[in-house]
Amino acid sequence: MQNGTLIFNGSNTNAAINATSASGTINADINLWRSPTNEYWTVGSGNTLTIGGSIDFTGHNLYVEGGGGTVVFDGTNYTGDQFGLTDYSVATFNSGDLTTTSAVLAGSDIVPDDAGGTINWNSAGTLTPGALLAVGQNADGVFTQSNGIVDTTASGCTFAIGSSGSSSTTNVYNLNGGVLKARSPAG
Repeated sequence: MQNGTLIFNGSNTNAAINATSASGTINADINLWRSPTNEYWTVGSGNTLTIGGSIDFTGHNLYVEGGGGTVVFDGTNYTGDQFGLTDYSVATFNSGDLTTTSAVLAGSDIVPDDAGGTINWNSAGTLTPGALLAVGQNADGVFTQSNGIVDTTASGCTFAIGSSGSSSTTNVYNLNGGVLKARSPAG
């Protein structure tokens, strides 16, 4: 378990957080200031990584991978450029707000030949993607909302299920509670 504030900077290209062989908890605020701008957290199948603090990945893309592992977000605020899941990873948001300037990808082939992913939105907070909420982007994707607000009404924001020609994939948005705000196709 880690408490306090974690700051990742420098140019290390290895995964900053790697939970491929064990589960764990980080009760800390996390600031991603590393180079390059793509940050990969690896959580192996059957393992769970719980984040109890805020995450600032401004200027960075945060991707969770690892073959079916789960990241549980129990903090308050998650802010950055792009958040995505690949390799059948799962992200469960139990609290806080997620705000991106670019995209939220529930299942994406961020790395070629990677598989999809799942987002569970249980938070009473708000998810606000800047330009795109994609449930499946050339990969399988599942988004289950049971609470809070998912707001895709910002000017220029696209809400897509099965985007980028992913006709051979399975993509599902489950609205079990909360509010989904979406613009009409014309506006």
